[in-house]
Amino acid sequence: MADLECAALILGYLGGCDPDDTLWRIEAPRGAAHEYQARRAICDAVDPAGLRRPVEDVSRHALELRTQLRAAWRPGDI
Repeated sequence: MADLECAALILGYLGGCDPDDTLWRIEAPRGAAHEYQARRAICDAVDPAGLRRPVEDVSRHALELRTQLRAAWRPGDI
C-alpha cells in the first residue's frame, strides 16, 4: 500500500495538483496499457531514491518529485 500511496502523492491524486499537472497526468500514460515501451518510459522516469523515502517524506517532497517526473517524461517521448 505504501508504494501506491507514494505514486498517488507524486502524481497529485491526493490533492495539491495544479491544472497543468492534471493535464499532463492525463496525457502522459496514454496508450501505456497496451504499450510496454510507454510503461517502461514512465517507470524509468521516476528516481528510485525518491521512492525509497518514507511516505511522510514523499508527501513533503511530492511537488519536487512530480516536477522531476514531468521533466524526464513527456507524452510522445517514445
